[in-house]
Amino acid sequence: YGVSNFDRYEREIQGVTTSSVVAIDWTFQIIKNYILGGASACFTMCTETGEIAALGIAKSTAVSQVSHMLQEIIAVRPTFRPQIIYTDTWPSSREFWTNVFGLLLVGRLGLFHLMKRILDTLNSRCALYWQALVEFKSSIYRYNDDDEANLIRVLKNGTMAKDGKCHSDEDICQLRHSKRWKQRYQEYLRKLFYPTDTAKYRLVEWTNKFKDLKDMNGKSLFSRDTEKVAIEQTKKVQYIQDLEGIDMYRQLPPCSRSS
Repeated sequence: YGVSNFDRYEREIQGVTTSSVVAIDWTFQIIKNYILGGASACFTMCTETGEIAALGIAKSTAVSQVSHMLQEIIAVRPTFRPQIIYTDTWPSSREFWTNVFGLLLVGRLGLFHLMKRILDTLNSRCALYWQALVEFKSSIYRYNDDDEANLIRVLKNGTMAKDGKCHSDEDICQLRHSKRWKQRYQEYLRKLFYPTDTAKYRLVEWTNKFKDLKDMNGKSLFSRDTEKVAIEQTKKVQYIQDLEGIDMYRQLPPCSRSS
């Protein structure tokens, strides 16, 4: 059509003129594909529909690095005024984002970022790692009862597996203590967050339970930073809660050949 990829991508970004929810993130791997002195991170702003509203390579992850770009975007898109923002720096960057998008902006940290800050400090080679991970998640949220019951039922009767394998209770328990549980089944399980005070208490309880434990080989689960990081994150649990009045999930019907 005579339109280069560069022009097409640029027009796609320019085409995003409205959005009520945006997610801000900084990625680093993509920088390896560029030879740019001083470049250390790629800034992305995505909408709730998966569109890219803003994109830029920056010298650091400081919000000041993208301030000018965001001001230019706001200037040419008068209807682009997100009401909710997800960012891995919330609430420390609250003042910056409210200055950009308005005082009524609601910010969220996001479950992934809170969990990652704690889990990155754990020793993944410790035999207690997966037990601690499952109990850590259970301290913050639980699954919708109907979703969990439906998943367990189809795992047991074999309709979930291509080969018709019927899982036993022990098989399901082993799956829950492995990365395959998230990879295969997270799309079928809605998460329900505990109230803030409950989650804080349970997170402290989890920390006290595992902080001094070692496996049979003498490997400690916690590093020297884990307890400190976990206690710090209890102050931010309130920012991962789902917002009232907003449906965080949408149902996708199965295809015609699905069992």
